[in-house]
Amino acid sequence: MAFILQKKVFNLRLSKMGEDDMQNIEQITARNLHVFSTLMTSHGLKEAALKLNCSMAAVSKTIHHIEQVIGLRLFERVGGRLQATDVAYQILPSIQRGLQQFDLARYALFGLEAQKKHLRIGVGGGALAALVPQAMNLFLEIHPSVQLDLVSKSTQELLNLISNHQLDLAICTPAPQDIAPEILALCHIEEIAETALIAAVHQSDPLSEKNLVTPQDLVGKKLITIYPNSPTTVMLKAAFREAHVDPNFAMSVSNSMNACYLIHAQLGVGFIHPEVLNPHIFPDIKRLRFSPRISMRTYIYMPKNKQNSPFVELFIKLIKAVQNDQRDFYK
Repeated sequence: MAFILQKKVFNLRLSKMGEDDMQNIEQITARNLHVFSTLMTSHGLKEAALKLNCSMAAVSKTIHHIEQVIGLRLFERVGGRLQATDVAYQILPSIQRGLQQFDLARYALFGLEAQKKHLRIGVGGGALAALVPQAMNLFLEIHPSVQLDLVSKSTQELLNLISNHQLDLAICTPAPQDIAPEILALCHIEEIAETALIAAVHQSDPLSEKNLVTPQDLVGKKLITIYPNSPTTVMLKAAFREAHVDPNFAMSVSNSMNACYLIHAQLGVGFIHPEVLNPHIFPDIKRLRFSPRISMRTYIYMPKNKQNSPFVELFIKLIKAVQNDQRDFYK
């Protein structure tokens, strides 16, 4: 009820804006709106300030300034935590669309042609090793003059960038369980691949003689997993619990590629995405099927409320084509 009343007040003020109101609105700059959008897609003031390269006090001051101009609260303290109001969620999509248009206008100052020939791609998980390089190669054969910017980060960091329209698309693993729902709400999500988690061991390990391992085979082994809040790691822990095996999760890494380097150094048995294990890079690592089967999925994430460029659409088609070519090999 409070939200409906606040929304009516907000819409009524917009409909009755006079000359003085317009002058007040002009006090809100694109930077102010960027601060608001960033705070909405961050875990609190500290993270927003880091993204914006400013102090937390500066972020608070900017939000307070916007609230004074529009006469409504955008954030409230609830239990010591800063939470966005319903009005903030209502206006966020419009502000993000406006910021995107502002970006396009800035690009126009430097030449529209330069903006058109630019694609920002985020990558995480097995896609970096297997899918994306091949898709990039195919893309550049078609559009050799397009600049491709590749950003490799964790899925959570990539989704933050997607939600703020700082990437055109990202190809990575499922979102962590603790990611903010409002960030996911700002992303278009499409599954493009599904495969099975594998165990990987150094060729000198006695387990390398096997083709399949179970939790019982790994008793006493040092295990290397992806970061603890990864959906894959959560399912892996459940598999060990159901088998009544107490695992030794000795090391965790941010992605499967890092795990391969630790396996290569004979530091333990790794659980990885199969597409990462390139035999030309790691010839001394043996892949083993793991039972019970744990599903690993790859997704494409794109900003919502944004019209995709022909370059984005083409790149997605190429990613899917590469995935289809590899599907039989990685099953």
